[in-house]
Amino acid sequence: FLLGTISTPEYSPWLWGLWGLFMVGTAILRYKRYGPGRKHWLVFLSAGGSVVFGLCVFWWGGLRHTQHLAAFQAVQNRFHENEDIFVSGTIYKKEEKQQMVYYLKNSYTRQQDTDVPIKQVLVSLSADTYSIGDTIQVTGNCKTFREAANEGGFDEKTYYYSKGIFLKVQANSISLQKKAKIPWQEGLYHLRKKIQEVYQKTLPLSEAGVLSVMALGEKGLLDSQVKKLYQTSGISHILAISGLHISILGMGLFKILRKMGRSRWTCGILAGFIVFCFGQISGMEVSSQRAILMFLVMIIGEITGRAYDSVTALAFAGLLQVWENPGVVSYAGFQFSYGAVLAVVVVSPVIKDFFLQKKEGKKKNNILRSTWNNLLETMFLSTCIQIVVLPMTVFYYYEFPPYSILVNALVLPFAGCLLFLGIVGGLLGLFCLPLGYFVLRPVYCLLEWYENVCIFFHKLPGANCITGKPPAGVLVSYYLFFVVLLLFMYVQKEKKPGGIKKSAVLCGLFCLLCFCLIRQPGQEFQIHFLDVGQGDGICIQSEDGNTFFVDGGSSSQKKVGEYTILPFLKYRGIKKIDGWFLSHGDADHISGLWEVWESGYSVEHLILAEEMVKDEVWEELVQTAKAFGTNLVFLKAGEKIKTDSISITCLYPWEPDYAQDRNGNSMVLYVEEKHCSLLLTGDISMEEEKKLYQAYGKLPADIYKAAHHASNGSNSKEILQMVSPKLTVVSCGKKNRYGHPGEQAVERMEEAGSRIFYTMEHGQITIGSSPKGIFVKQFLP
Repeated sequence: FLLGTISTPEYSPWLWGLWGLFMVGTAILRYKRYGPGRKHWLVFLSAGGSVVFGLCVFWWGGLRHTQHLAAFQAVQNRFHENEDIFVSGTIYKKEEKQQMVYYLKNSYTRQQDTDVPIKQVLVSLSADTYSIGDTIQVTGNCKTFREAANEGGFDEKTYYYSKGIFLKVQANSISLQKKAKIPWQEGLYHLRKKIQEVYQKTLPLSEAGVLSVMALGEKGLLDSQVKKLYQTSGISHILAISGLHISILGMGLFKILRKMGRSRWTCGILAGFIVFCFGQISGMEVSSQRAILMFLVMIIGEITGRAYDSVTALAFAGLLQVWENPGVVSYAGFQFSYGAVLAVVVVSPVIKDFFLQKKEGKKKNNILRSTWNNLLETMFLSTCIQIVVLPMTVFYYYEFPPYSILVNALVLPFAGCLLFLGIVGGLLGLFCLPLGYFVLRPVYCLLEWYENVCIFFHKLPGANCITGKPPAGVLVSYYLFFVVLLLFMYVQKEKKPGGIKKSAVLCGLFCLLCFCLIRQPGQEFQIHFLDVGQGDGICIQSEDGNTFFVDGGSSSQKKVGEYTILPFLKYRGIKKIDGWFLSHGDADHISGLWEVWESGYSVEHLILAEEMVKDEVWEELVQTAKAFGTNLVFLKAGEKIKTDSISITCLYPWEPDYAQDRNGNSMVLYVEEKHCSLLLTGDISMEEEKKLYQAYGKLPADIYKAAHHASNGSNSKEILQMVSPKLTVVSCGKKNRYGHPGEQAVERMEEAGSRIFYTMEHGQITIGSSPKGIFVKQFLP
């Protein structure tokens, strides 16, 4: 069913082949298990029935996803940005972000006196006035989902589709249609807010934010720096509500009630109710839904006296979640959650049985040996999880923390204690704040330990390995090889492992596969014009492996360095910038550089024009570069930066600027490669363009970066005549207040015979060259 759900046209050939192998393997295993001593035709008929049934389920999953995707696309095509809209639905979840956000289910909108059903709707409003469970009517403006415009960028459309949310609305007015009969969900929501207040009153803000996420699923207080530290250390999974929470609450309560002499039915119903309420408090995310469903299967087993099989429970939970929302298979949280559980319940037992021989006799057990064994077990499970989720990590984040196994070994043994104390301390603090403070004091110490461990490993060499995004074929090959390796170990587990040689060979093969996954492909000459909104951001990759950046800022996008530039660099597997050129000091050209520096990303050289306006921005740039260990290079007009394959020449400015005009003193760069040339003009005006024309006459370039975002006051006939470009790239934001690109400037470019590409329309524009010619790749159609 899962394979059928993800059988998009792009991956269908792979999936049909994988499905065929899966079903043939099922038939063979079925024959080996039930064949001996039975009639062959009966066994083969049974195996054939499994294959036919599997094919039907595969088709069923594909049909379900096709219908779900068609419904989503119909909603996207029906509504447009800022269109007036009426929506009705029932509130099932609330969040506090920059605004209050309501999540509506059983929603519909009305168009031309016809009710159009919508799966789920996200409504943003200024104040919290209604309760979870209320049915409301909303009048407001439709907000379309943004697609990623650059490599590595956040794709809002795909994200919300995977969450089952079909529409976003900015509310102008809301009215109550139907009041919730029993507002128990609203009561749980307020309970969460009160426990969060206890954390805020008893812990420092940073620790309160972490504990709020761990115990309540509330992300509003989480400090961005702490979140980043946990992510880069490989322990961000402890911030998600998962099986650990459910086992502590559910099974802990179940066992306590059983020891008190209560019946299995009473214990099971109470434990299941408490776990379900906890899931409601924490927002019912994908991982908590999975854990709760698996827990309920376990409780049913306890009540009925049947054995609990974790793989069956996992499959049951997955089937329900994928059936309810087929788009969830594309959600990273779903894949990581199920991958981690599979690693624990399937992969780790097979590897342990293969490598470790069972020794007869009992060993003396003491506290020291037990602690050591628990530490080894934690490291082993952490290693198995990392093996399974490594391809997902590099596919979604383009990097992985090599020390994550050690970090997990040092923090995971305390996670259960931390979570238990956090929940108990929060509840006690509701009745007696000093008592809550007393219980939560060890939590503060544990969180300090977590942070110190992460900081220690973060400072070690190679603490974060940037890999770039691997091709889908590499990931499929990785998992196919790993499954074959796992089957081999499973078949051979009854035999002796074969000593060190066999283990070394298997480990070597796996290390080779990991190397193939994270290795960097050969680099070609390419120029990437990023879509940074109203601003500039240009990356130049040379054939000899050097990377240069020109400008990198925006006046329309917040945190353009963190959300656009850094993800692009990591997506491309670029580990450092050899030289960062800044044309001038305006914010729309430099704002992202500070964020890149603050992230710890390596910038080897900052390259400025000798005659750049030396104002307060210049002073700050120079001081910041020195603080982060970046070498400063000042170029005069006519000077070059050369590598084995490219040459970058500073053409302008060549005279001191007494008028303090940043735009007029923009650095103009001429880039030459054996098959291609490029002119980058910053924000110069027609006056400076005439100076260039008079100084250089003819200076042909294949690619011309439109000056000053294609304003009418730049891009004169003189400079276009000087360059005679084949291609022109315009970098500006949609509906910007400056009116870029100017109609007159565009006309002049078209008259020059140049083909024009716009980042506001095409997203990231990548241009490369070869002996056959120049190619252009647009990120958006």
